[in-house]
Amino acid sequence: MKTRGTAAALAFMLGTGPAFTASAEVVGTRGPARLTLDAFINTTAGDSGGEAQGEDGLLEGELRALALYETSAGTGVGARAVFAAASDTPDRIGERSLLALGDFGRVEIGRRRGLPDVLTGYAPNNYQFVSAEFGPAAGRSLDPDGRLQTAFLPPPVAGAINRLSSFGITSSFFFDQSRKIIYVSPKIAGFLGGVSYASNAEDGEGEFGRLRQAGLTYERYWRQNVLRLGGTYAGADGRGDVGAPGAAEDLRSLSLGASLTLDDALTLGAGATHNGDTGLARVAGGDRSDARGYAFSVNYNTGPWTVGGFAQTARHEGDVMQPGDDRLRALELGLSYRSDTRVRYYAAVYVYELDEEGVKNAFDGTIVTAGVRLTL
Repeated sequence: MKTRGTAAALAFMLGTGPAFTASAEVVGTRGPARLTLDAFINTTAGDSGGEAQGEDGLLEGELRALALYETSAGTGVGARAVFAAASDTPDRIGERSLLALGDFGRVEIGRRRGLPDVLTGYAPNNYQFVSAEFGPAAGRSLDPDGRLQTAFLPPPVAGAINRLSSFGITSSFFFDQSRKIIYVSPKIAGFLGGVSYASNAEDGEGEFGRLRQAGLTYERYWRQNVLRLGGTYAGADGRGDVGAPGAAEDLRSLSLGASLTLDDALTLGAGATHNGDTGLARVAGGDRSDARGYAFSVNYNTGPWTVGGFAQTARHEGDVMQPGDDRLRALELGLSYRSDTRVRYYAAVYVYELDEEGVKNAFDGTIVTAGVRLTL
């Protein structure tokens, strides 16, 4: 693995321990102005058995900065930026946005996910219901669509799995980072909503332009239990004419999910995604089938331990000029242990079967991962 400057700086900050964190993440406060920093480093080793073999180690870290100024009217205005580093990619400035928040909710303009996480800290995303709570809470994760497992596979196999792994978890383009206008509502009677607009989705292959995203969730708390229901929607405009390189039809993606936490310990999650036959290449004739997926997860927390797992099945049309679908069946089991609030050790076993264009088990294998997460 390569050692990069940002990762080294993050390691130094995290290694300074209590001397740096004595101010409880708020590293600067002057009158109505405040600067908050969050940081993490995930160090993961992996072994990919079966027919596909890839990397054996990954170092990943982020430093998040949030600067806010509170006006006399009680509205906070400011900026947020994320500095990211990983052993398999160049250092970069990731998400960055200008924002305003208050009783009206939150407005952001900048390069951001359409349905973003909280501004500070590493809470689970409100719009995702199936998860692996034993894995890292930020960066690449052990969630079904977390892409940490596939980091240890050759790029062609990893890419094939990644194109399927969001089905049953979220709507398409959930992790898209592009220039957006975002609105997140205040929570009212348990409901929380968000909408976003991007003039150009970052889909990697240039197939889609304008992107609209929306999400709505409902939470109900009683005693030590929590019920959460909701879903997300994405609509993206396809580009090009029939037969043109990179041409694609408009995409319509809907995801629904639910989770139930009992006694602050056991969490059950389920989700489904349906794209129909939208977003496919604009070609005359060809083979067309629906894209859809389902997933279920179970997580249990007791003291410093978390154990759990998930099962997922997903399918979509790979190449419309060939018969058959790409299909993914995946199962994961894992556990983690917190030695304190800043350090978590985690391990998991991920088993997958991947069909390509109807060729059963074109690739299958087992990925074993183990790592440690340090937070500021």
